[in-house]
Amino acid sequence: MPKAALSLKSLDRRVRAIESQNSPDRNLHWKGRAIFERPELKNGETWAGVIFGKNGELDYHLVHISNSSENMPWQEAMDYAKKCGGEAPSLRDLALLRTNAREKFSDVAYWSCEQSAYDSDFAWFQFFNNGHQYTWLKVISYRGCVVRRIPIR
Repeated sequence: MPKAALSLKSLDRRVRAIESQNSPDRNLHWKGRAIFERPELKNGETWAGVIFGKNGELDYHLVHISNSSENMPWQEAMDYAKKCGGEAPSLRDLALLRTNAREKFSDVAYWSCEQSAYDSDFAWFQFFNNGHQYTWLKVISYRGCVVRRIPIR
């Protein structure tokens, strides 16, 4: 076993201490066999959770920054995200935001950063009232959303 690895016994003790909140490591979270530390948040940000990569490995933390208060076409939503210091969410990001940060959203549609693979005039969006995801014309106006992705190493 590598020197940096924890034994299963010590890992179990650490996880139990974290879960019981008797540990200074309250920002550490247990997910299956992985322990990860919650990122530092800036004022007004909300940690939505983690996104897993293709092989089930932890990929990145998803942090919600803000939403637009007005509807806007797709390109304006992408520009709004950059102007706010973040980026527009992916479809996976939107699904996680709907699950874990629902209180930050109205029951309307929000643009994702993903364009249609079949027609460059279309992009993906998600309704927050029912969670459905669709493509539609980029000139149609929906809300914008801003997120920050923090890689997990």
